[in-house]
Amino acid sequence: MQSRVAHPAVGTLTQAGRIDEDARRTHARVIGAVRWAPCPFCNGGAYGPCQIWPPADHLARWLAAEAAGRISRADLAEAISALDILAAQVLVTERPFEQAGA
Repeated sequence: MQSRVAHPAVGTLTQAGRIDEDARRTHARVIGAVRWAPCPFCNGGAYGPCQIWPPADHLARWLAAEAAGRISRADLAEAISALDILAAQVLVTERPFEQAGA
């Protein structure tokens, strides 16, 4: 039977790697919090996006998540920063993590 001793460098994150990983987890947490409940606009089911491709959710869903306290006002502001029109039916496209916050 082989020993399962891991190499000391395997799984070790650098400072930059930890910051990047924390940002990825925050991004996933926000998306999960928005999709925790069904969309009040289209009645899209919980845990899934309102639009499959590209993944997107109605602004109404983001507003409901912020009103319920599941996301912060800063999270909402970041999500709507790229929108030209603010209306409940507008879709907030899920940006890949690398583009989020950019």
